[in-house]
Amino acid sequence: MLGTVGIGKGINYKIDRRLEQIQELKDKTEETKKHRLAATREHMTNKRDAAFKEMKKMQEAGEPRQFDEKGKPTERGMQFLMKKMGFKGKKAADFKAGTMAEGFESEGATGIGYTAAMEGGSGVVGP
Repeated sequence: MLGTVGIGKGINYKIDRRLEQIQELKDKTEETKKHRLAATREHMTNKRDAAFKEMKKMQEAGEPRQFDEKGKPTERGMQFLMKKMGFKGKKAADFKAGTMAEGFESEGATGIGYTAAMEGGSGVVGP
Protein backbone atom coordinates (compact mmCIF):
# COMPACT_ATOMS: atom_id res chain seq x y z
CA MET A 1 0.00 0.00 0.00
CA LEU A 2 2.83 2.39 0.84
CA GLY A 3 4.45 1.50 -2.47
CA THR A 4 1.46 2.82 -4.40
CA VAL A 5 1.84 6.19 -2.73
CA GLY A 6 5.57 6.21 -3.45
CA ILE A 7 6.76 5.55 0.09
CA GLY A 8 9.07 2.58 0.59
CA LYS A 9 9.74 2.06 -3.10
CA GLY A 10 12.29 -0.64 -3.65
CA ILE A 11 12.15 -2.02 -0.10
CA ASN A 12 11.61 -5.55 -1.40
CA TYR A 13 14.53 -5.16 -3.79
CA LYS A 14 16.79 -3.92 -1.00
CA ILE A 15 15.79 -6.79 1.26
CA ASP A 16 16.28 -9.34 -1.53
CA ARG A 17 19.66 -7.87 -2.41
CA ARG A 18 20.77 -7.95 1.23
CA LEU A 19 19.70 -11.62 1.53
CA GLU A 20 21.68 -12.42 -1.63
CA GLN A 21 24.76 -10.70 -0.17
CA ILE A 22 24.42 -12.70 3.05
CA GLN A 23 24.13 -15.96 1.09
CA GLU A 24 27.17 -15.07 -1.05
CA LEU A 25 29.17 -14.40 2.11
CA LYS A 26 28.10 -17.76 3.59
CA ASP A 27 29.11 -19.53 0.38
CA LYS A 28 32.51 -17.82 0.27
CA THR A 29 33.11 -18.63 3.94
CA GLU A 30 32.32 -22.31 3.35
CA GLU A 31 34.60 -22.41 0.29
CA THR A 32 37.43 -20.77 2.24
CA LYS A 33 37.00 -23.30 5.04
CA LYS A 34 37.25 -26.20 2.56
CA HIS A 35 40.41 -24.74 1.02
CA ARG A 36 41.99 -24.18 4.43
CA LEU A 37 41.23 -27.75 5.53
CA ALA A 38 42.66 -29.14 2.29
CA ALA A 39 45.82 -27.03 2.66
CA THR A 40 46.28 -28.07 6.28
CA ARG A 41 45.73 -31.73 5.40
CA GLU A 42 48.30 -31.51 2.60
CA HIS A 43 50.81 -29.77 4.89
CA MET A 44 50.38 -32.35 7.65
CA THR A 45 50.66 -35.22 5.15
CA ASN A 46 53.92 -33.75 3.85
CA LYS A 47 55.13 -33.31 7.43
CA ARG A 48 54.27 -36.95 8.22
CA ASP A 49 56.03 -38.18 5.07
CA ALA A 50 59.16 -36.19 5.97
CA ALA A 51 59.12 -37.67 9.48
CA PHE A 52 58.78 -41.20 8.03
CA LYS A 53 61.80 -40.56 5.77
CA GLU A 54 63.79 -39.36 8.77
CA MET A 55 62.76 -42.44 10.74
CA LYS A 56 63.86 -44.74 7.91
CA LYS A 57 67.25 -42.99 7.76
CA MET A 58 67.60 -43.38 11.52
CA GLN A 59 66.85 -47.09 11.32
CA GLU A 60 69.27 -47.57 8.42
CA ALA A 61 71.94 -45.78 10.46
CA GLY A 62 71.59 -48.44 13.15
CA GLU A 63 69.44 -46.66 15.71
CA PRO A 64 66.82 -48.70 17.58
CA ARG A 65 64.00 -50.04 15.45
CA GLN A 66 61.54 -47.45 14.25
CA PHE A 67 59.43 -49.91 12.20
CA ASP A 68 58.28 -53.48 12.71
CA GLU A 69 58.46 -56.28 10.13
CA LYS A 70 55.19 -55.11 8.53
CA GLY A 71 56.52 -51.58 8.03
CA LYS A 72 54.37 -50.01 10.75
CA PRO A 73 55.98 -47.78 13.37
CA THR A 74 57.01 -49.44 16.62
CA GLU A 75 56.04 -47.80 19.91
CA ARG A 76 59.37 -45.96 19.89
CA GLY A 77 58.75 -44.93 16.29
CA MET A 78 55.24 -43.68 17.10
CA GLN A 79 56.58 -41.54 19.95
CA PHE A 80 59.14 -39.99 17.59
CA LEU A 81 56.51 -39.49 14.89
CA MET A 82 53.99 -37.83 17.23
CA LYS A 83 56.72 -35.54 18.56
CA LYS A 84 57.72 -34.54 15.00
CA MET A 85 54.08 -33.95 14.09
CA GLY A 86 53.52 -31.85 17.21
CA PHE A 87 50.52 -33.86 18.43
CA LYS A 88 49.61 -34.15 22.10
CA GLY A 89 46.66 -35.51 24.02
CA LYS A 90 43.57 -36.56 22.06
CA LYS A 91 45.06 -35.60 18.69
CA ALA A 92 48.08 -37.80 19.43
CA ALA A 93 45.84 -40.74 20.33
CA ASP A 94 43.69 -40.27 17.22
CA PHE A 95 46.77 -39.91 15.01
CA LYS A 96 48.36 -43.03 16.51
CA ALA A 97 45.22 -45.11 16.06
CA GLY A 98 44.78 -43.91 12.49
CA THR A 99 48.42 -44.49 11.57
CA MET A 100 48.26 -48.04 12.85
CA ALA A 101 44.97 -48.58 10.93
CA GLU A 102 46.12 -47.31 7.52
CA GLY A 103 45.50 -43.56 7.90
CA PHE A 104 42.84 -41.83 5.81
CA GLU A 105 41.60 -45.16 4.46
CA SER A 106 40.74 -46.48 7.94
CA GLU A 107 37.06 -46.80 8.71
CA GLY A 108 34.77 -45.73 11.51
CA ALA A 109 35.77 -43.58 14.44
CA THR A 110 39.47 -44.31 13.85
CA GLY A 111 39.37 -42.84 10.36
CA ILE A 112 37.32 -39.85 11.49
CA GLY A 113 39.70 -39.13 14.37
CA TYR A 114 42.77 -39.47 12.14
CA THR A 115 41.29 -37.17 9.51
CA ALA A 116 40.35 -34.61 12.18
CA ALA A 117 43.87 -34.69 13.60
CA MET A 118 45.45 -34.25 10.16
CA GLU A 119 43.05 -31.49 9.10
CA GLY A 120 43.28 -29.72 12.45
CA GLY A 121 47.03 -29.34 12.30
CA SER A 122 49.39 -29.44 15.22
CA GLY A 123 49.61 -25.78 16.06
CA VAL A 124 53.38 -26.00 15.80
CA VAL A 125 55.04 -23.58 13.41
CA GLY A 126 58.12 -24.71 11.55
CA PRO A 127 59.67 -28.13 10.82
